[in-house]
Amino acid sequence: MYTVTEAAQLVGVSSGTLRLWEAQGLVQPQRGPGGRRRYSEADLERLRKIQWWRRVRGLNAPAIRRELEREEYERLGDAQPTPPARPGQDLQLRTSRRRAGLTLKQLSERSGLSVSFLSAVERGVSAPSPTAAARLTAALHGDVRVDAQQESPVHRLGSGKRVDIAPGITYEWLSGHQGLLEPQLAVVQPGAHSDNTYQHDGEEFLVVLSGSFELTLGEAVRVLTPRDSVHFDSQVPHSWANRGDVEAEVLWITTERGVWQAGSSSHAPRKD
Repeated sequence: MYTVTEAAQLVGVSSGTLRLWEAQGLVQPQRGPGGRRRYSEADLERLRKIQWWRRVRGLNAPAIRRELEREEYERLGDAQPTPPARPGQDLQLRTSRRRAGLTLKQLSERSGLSVSFLSAVERGVSAPSPTAAARLTAALHGDVRVDAQQESPVHRLGSGKRVDIAPGITYEWLSGHQGLLEPQLAVVQPGAHSDNTYQHDGEEFLVVLSGSFELTLGEAVRVLTPRDSVHFDSQVPHSWANRGDVEAEVLWITTERGVWQAGSSSHAPRKD
């Protein structure tokens, strides 16, 4: 459990901001002896979501409250059986983690993903995006963090950390900067495709550099060709594939909040 000061430092806001969010009905911490506020790991995850909605999407308190209520409602619907989530192609996370001799905490430290998110993936109630799957693949094989490369103001394609996240799909990280954005170059071979339809927190922007790329957003299917770009909310169910005869190169920029390791300064938003 964390005090209000500790929670504020981990989330990257002031103690006064946390008290304001409580007054606005966005979070309800437990109370310890003397009525002191105590924040759990679940509270911290909720606070990070609130911070992201406020900073990135510019939502006010009523809009954030509606988002939180929507999530609670969707969680109630998750009581029905859910097929196991698979990071990448046919990767059973729990089995692979145990084979590698790693605890959830150790995998969290290697990948930079939060323990709560990894646990949700193992329980089949959350599915990782290709970005998170690439982090898991690298961590399970003992590689360094995919974004643990020397930071430079100029990046040359081909010089970054590359991870084969599935047959025919390679990601190259384009920056060592630890911030909100995760830029990658995705190289997708003909016939390769995402494992399933998936969704997660954050936003995505992509532009096709070469080849053709089929992107499905909800019920809409779009075929993108060089110089086409699209920007969408990652909560929209999406999938993708290369239906062409040549490899596709896609500049892919993502943001993913709520999945990073708790207390990690590398993905914490700036303080007020």
